[in-house]
Amino acid sequence: MTIIYKISIPEPHTHYVKVSLELERVANAKNMTFFMPAWSPGSYLVREYSRHIRGLRASSDKGARLFVKQTDKNHYFVDFDHPEFKSDCKNFVIDYEIYCNELTVRTAHVDTTHAFLHGPAVFLGVSDVEMKDLEVHLDFPPLWSHVSTTLKDISKQREKFIYSAKNFDELLDSPIEIGCQETDGFMFDRKEHWWIYWGALPPMKWNLKEDIKKIVETVAAVTGETPYEKYMFMAHFAPGLYGGLEHADSTVLAYDPFKMVERKGYLDWLSLVAHEYFHVWNVKRIRPKALGPFDYSKENYTNLLWLSEGMTVFMDELLVARSGLSTLSEYLEQQKNNINRMLATPGRKFHSLEESSFNAWIKLYRPDENSVNSTVSYYLKGGLVFFVLNAWMAKEGKSVDDFIKALWSDYKARPQTGLEDEEVFKILETVASKKIAQNFSHLVSTTDELPLDEAAKLCGLEIIYEQSPKPWTGMDVRYDGGRVIVDKVYLDGPAMKEGLNVGDELISMGGLRVLKGQWEKNSEWLNSGTHYETLVARHGRLHQLSLTPGSSPRAVKEIKVLDETQAKLSLGLK
Repeated sequence: MTIIYKISIPEPHTHYVKVSLELERVANAKNMTFFMPAWSPGSYLVREYSRHIRGLRASSDKGARLFVKQTDKNHYFVDFDHPEFKSDCKNFVIDYEIYCNELTVRTAHVDTTHAFLHGPAVFLGVSDVEMKDLEVHLDFPPLWSHVSTTLKDISKQREKFIYSAKNFDELLDSPIEIGCQETDGFMFDRKEHWWIYWGALPPMKWNLKEDIKKIVETVAAVTGETPYEKYMFMAHFAPGLYGGLEHADSTVLAYDPFKMVERKGYLDWLSLVAHEYFHVWNVKRIRPKALGPFDYSKENYTNLLWLSEGMTVFMDELLVARSGLSTLSEYLEQQKNNINRMLATPGRKFHSLEESSFNAWIKLYRPDENSVNSTVSYYLKGGLVFFVLNAWMAKEGKSVDDFIKALWSDYKARPQTGLEDEEVFKILETVASKKIAQNFSHLVSTTDELPLDEAAKLCGLEIIYEQSPKPWTGMDVRYDGGRVIVDKVYLDGPAMKEGLNVGDELISMGGLRVLKGQWEKNSEWLNSGTHYETLVARHGRLHQLSLTPGSSPRAVKEIKVLDETQAKLSLGLK
């Protein structure tokens, strides 16, 4: 079925986009059903995009009204045979408005400065019909000067903006940026690579385009080829933003520009760029079988997100270092922070990587105050499990790069198939050994602690631990003005043992009033092992409790280089 989507943005300040679908009725069909995607590939949460639809209606190409009924949260039933609205029309139109006012990489955002159209949040599809040779016609304010998208430009006139997609999957996977965004680019592998961004950047000493180019060169070298005709890096810069979402031949990035001024923040930005670009191979092509073809109406479950995201996390910071954009010491500092974050996650003792992947829809993307105690991120632990795998393979003179190349060869041999769980380990066995594959499978499927110390030593490194002398309360807090509110309570920590709850307001400890200023300096007046009578406000009532701070849990102080040559060789660094 061929469909023409007409997009109009007459009043961007209202955040509404007008969408029309012009299409042909399926032969002899008495009715047809349309659907709005409920989620976005790469972001595993049902987001109910249909909640932003307003005024959906259907009419024949002659303007006669057709009967439309919403049958569930995201499906719309068009009846050509309804007694009151019966029609023998061959062509018809679906019209609706969609509200676009959420600035993330997985939603749509329209205001007076630009329009960012994220496909799943904008376009209706047709159920049980093969949608192909789709067209998108854009109409937007005349002061906007650019359209950036990887959709094919088929406009025959300069003042027209008409694009095509081979099918519905490609349409949803091709974000569209419209406005006065900055555009630049470079050539690599005889292909266009566009650098596009919306928002303001403060003065900084980094050359973003050149550094992105270095990352492209380094990432592409892993497989030795670029499987796209052109590629776009689309970025949104505004305070408080962070995120990235991969597409087959583009990525959308969101970042706080003020964090990029400092070295650490800039390295985090570069890692985000490398992460999303690496997804060109891992996820958009090498993928779990469950992730394509997609069912956009409900959850698509898989145990393999530790492969899709964990391997990508392991590679992103490493690829920045291989690009010469960070040093070995900076890379090891990042790994120190990653290990400490996992050590501070008691949920790793209850949730395997496979379980974390399968439950992404209800856990990782829907965190609550107890998430730290019940689950572990397949991003965080997934990256570290590949650090261990790489160390094991380095002992045999190989690396995760060899595993990636084998996965890539498998993909090219059967590009439409996708991977079953056991196939991943079989491929690893052919590249490494049966023992390594079995041990790796064990780490993925159980909650056993990762042998990070062993892995470090195999790479010529040593993990040095420390125990902070500061008293540990076993809770995190947030501030509401000057008030101190318990925000997180850690499993088996002092706060949990004494019955403090998330949401409690700390009123006093040891007879002293507790406000923001005092709590920020609590290490100066709290003592480990000392009993403090504690008064909290909970649901409008006062409760007398007690709290005895303990010793801080063990954390990584540094990752020490014992043999620099061995470390660089195992990590693929120059």
